[in-house]
Amino acid sequence: MRVAGTHLLVCFLVAFLVRGPVHAAAVRVPTPATFLTRGSTRLLVVVAPLDARARALAGLLEQGAESAAEASDRFDPLRAIDAFDPTAARARFDQQAEGTRLINEAKKALEDLDTAAAGKQFAQAVTAWRQADLTRLDGFIEAQVGKAAGYSVSEENKEAKQEIERALVLAPKTKLSDAQFPPELLKYAETVRQKLKGARGKLSVRTEPPGARVWVDGIYRGVSPVTVEQVPAGQHFVVAGLGGYALATEELGPGEKLITLKSAEQALQLGGLLDRIAREPEGPGRDEAAMQLGTQVLADQVLLLVAKKAADPDKLELTALRLDPKDGHNYAFASGTVAATPADPKPISDFVGALLGLDTPRDGKKPVSHYAGAGTGGSGSGLSGPRLAGIGFLGVAALAGVSWGVFGFSALGQQSLYRSIPQVEAPKSRQAVAQGRTFALAADVSWAVGAAFLVLGVLFAFTPLFGGGSSRAAAKPAPREDDTLREYRRQQEEQQRAAQKPEPAPAPEEKKPEPSPAPSAPPPEEKKPEPAPASPPPEEKKKTPEEERAEKKKRLAEEKAEKKRRAEEEKAEKKRKAEEEKAEKKRKAEEEKQRAAEEKQKAADEKKRAEEEKKQKAEEEKKKLEDDKQRVADEKKKADDDEKARAAETDKRKAEQGDQKKADEEEARRVDEERKRRDAEEEKRRKVKEQEEREQQEQKEKDKPAPKSDEEDLRNF
Repeated sequence: MRVAGTHLLVCFLVAFLVRGPVHAAAVRVPTPATFLTRGSTRLLVVVAPLDARARALAGLLEQGAESAAEASDRFDPLRAIDAFDPTAARARFDQQAEGTRLINEAKKALEDLDTAAAGKQFAQAVTAWRQADLTRLDGFIEAQVGKAAGYSVSEENKEAKQEIERALVLAPKTKLSDAQFPPELLKYAETVRQKLKGARGKLSVRTEPPGARVWVDGIYRGVSPVTVEQVPAGQHFVVAGLGGYALATEELGPGEKLITLKSAEQALQLGGLLDRIAREPEGPGRDEAAMQLGTQVLADQVLLLVAKKAADPDKLELTALRLDPKDGHNYAFASGTVAATPADPKPISDFVGALLGLDTPRDGKKPVSHYAGAGTGGSGSGLSGPRLAGIGFLGVAALAGVSWGVFGFSALGQQSLYRSIPQVEAPKSRQAVAQGRTFALAADVSWAVGAAFLVLGVLFAFTPLFGGGSSRAAAKPAPREDDTLREYRRQQEEQQRAAQKPEPAPAPEEKKPEPSPAPSAPPPEEKKPEPAPASPPPEEKKKTPEEERAEKKKRLAEEKAEKKRRAEEEKAEKKRKAEEEKAEKKRKAEEEKQRAAEEKQKAADEKKRAEEEKKQKAEEEKKKLEDDKQRVADEKKKADDDEKARAAETDKRKAEQGDQKKADEEEARRVDEERKRRDAEEEKRRKVKEQEEREQQEQKEKDKPAPKSDEEDLRNF
């Protein structure tokens, strides 16, 4: 058990002591082609809003900062939308690459006059681009126009017109090449453009949460809620995105729409670190959280914008810093009040652009930081409370380790003593066993306590989870801005003064300068003769009370006339606005009526096209059935011919076999007859030979003398 626990403890310590936290695995996110620049430094843009006003403009801050980074020659901006949702960003990047590849292959197929393959590849490219990053539509429009060109080359003008209309609804200024489209289709495209100009609507987009960036047909329109005027009728690509949420893409028509954003893949880690920045917006936790964010997504630098509302409701107080996630060195730092208009990210871009120029050098080898309480010129020497607690926990763990070693060796000694005691000495054996168990239990408790305090010490002293970690360096007691930032601030102040300076109003005719009236009694009720208008009297001449009263009365009359004139103007303005609203309502009603007619016509066209497709499909099925029947008949005829050929071959082989059998039988008969003939001749020769032998025997018998009698034989004996 202790061995397994030791292994687990070692794995835990290795996980927390290596570079970068294990729970925040770094994922290399592909930078979309729409955000590529000439720079090679990956710059992560992170916005940390501190209040509701800043949260409502978080998308504006992201857009302004990313635009400034994109315009620079040094950085490759990494959007928070992609950085903290890496799986979806990779999928969008892969679909974009696949769409680009299919477009190139389709163009090559068109050059080879393979219209079928080109049309299929363009259609696949359109499908791939629908799942890509549609904050810009260049690739999608190219695929859509290419699909129309494929139909045009195949002389399928009806389908080509449909694709042309879809492309022009998204991008009315799309150019069509006369090399790919005949004059008929070019004329149709121009007709569609004129039709789209006359059919205009309004698209209002809200998001949950609010403050997200909104792109309509690849054009940035501001932060939600946003309203786009003069939108052509039809379906449009609406993309909404905000750091910490997944990028949402929908096809919407004119009207009011709500898009609900889903949390990103790493929203939990991002939210925790942003909460830490909110707790310490001017402390070391701010820089440490930014460092962890940069390490998490493998960024080279982090651009952090900490925002809160200003006294002026149209402005935000920003604290911006660009730091190195490896050691927290601040390459640039600035703070100030910036105009924040939802539809205009340029002031934010100008403010951030001043941070993307020169880099602040390090103080020797020490990083420079800008936060409250930082030391001068290097790493801070103070220790935070959690880190002190962690060091204390590590000390307790060290003492527990020493205790574990002492009690463990004591238990081993009692074990050796028990083994050396003879069996007959039972009391000593029991005493050794009891002491050994006590020492072993104390060693186990010391090991468990030491392991627990070691884990707590590592968490509190070396990780930022509980506010620990090394204190980062401080640059100077007070932030010092460089010349570029000071010049930027000077220009901003001049622009503000110029904007606040009132324009001189045109003086009314024959209006005399208003002298400071001296205190006098109220004018009498009777009417006094008014002095004739003349040039201002010399300064040395003092006006009489009657003249002052006359001037005052005249001034009151002029003010009354001015009020009457303004009232008439306001009345005329209200009347004009009412007429405009009435005309607008009438125009909208006509547009709705026209749009309804267009929708009805479109539905009729769709129905007609569906019927034609159904009819064409039926004809194709019928033709396919006839082809199948013809193929079956051909196959049957071929099978019969093959069967006849096989039968003829079999008959021929049988005839040959019969002839061969007859020849074999004839040969066998001939051989048998030849054998019989030889046997007969042999038998004849044998008989002749036997006859000759008999004759010779008979002749010998004849030539043999006659036998003697018995008496002669006895006598001779």
